[in-house]
Amino acid sequence: MSSRSLAPTAISLLAIAAGCRSPGEFEGERATTTAAMPSTRGQRGFVDHGATNESAPVLDDRASAAIGAPAPDFELADIYGRIHRLSRYRGKIVVLEWFDPACPFVAYAYDAGPLLEMKQRYAALGVVWLSIHSVASASAALAQATDREFAAPRQLRTPILVDHGGLVGRAFHARTTPHLFVINERGTLVYSGALDNAPLGRVERAAAKTNFVETAIDDLRSGHAVTTSSTRPYGSAINYSRE
Repeated sequence: MSSRSLAPTAISLLAIAAGCRSPGEFEGERATTTAAMPSTRGQRGFVDHGATNESAPVLDDRASAAIGAPAPDFELADIYGRIHRLSRYRGKIVVLEWFDPACPFVAYAYDAGPLLEMKQRYAALGVVWLSIHSVASASAALAQATDREFAAPRQLRTPILVDHGGLVGRAFHARTTPHLFVINERGTLVYSGALDNAPLGRVERAAAKTNFVETAIDDLRSGHAVTTSSTRPYGSAINYSRE
């Protein structure tokens, strides 16, 4: 993949959430090992920057995430109206998790799988974890309510951002829910792919269970390069409707 710089330009990304998607076919994971850029240990402590009156930057239509390159900058509001800009978290490890509460793979990962415990544990260690719901405009109000209903009983402390129109999802080539990305303290994308090799708790061919995101974060926190930088995501396909 290209390692060219991916600078944002100026468009606005609104913050509202949206509709459900039907489950796609399960795609098996194939891990590939590449040399990611080395990184230093991030600062500790999650910082909530709260609301801001600054204008939201726009992603250039040409912005395209690539392993080993700077992650495209973006600014989105969460389901409670707080603004989050990716570049403000420079100096910390950031996880982006594409999210849809209607997706059975997402529901399993939170309620029976490792995702809820894992994201809360790493947030307590200073890792910034942002869930992103890419939605179409027409379903915005319903989706925002659905996201809140999902978050409340699970006491989710990490933000759920609304990618209104799917601009950020397209820039990161997010394909499924869940599809996860890890960004190191320098703002470089170092992992893209599946949460683990156990969709709905099932591991193929009696393989040992592997959590790819946890491994990538632990590599970074240990001061090492990420060894497995890309896997095939599984889950429900994200429907990027044309608006």
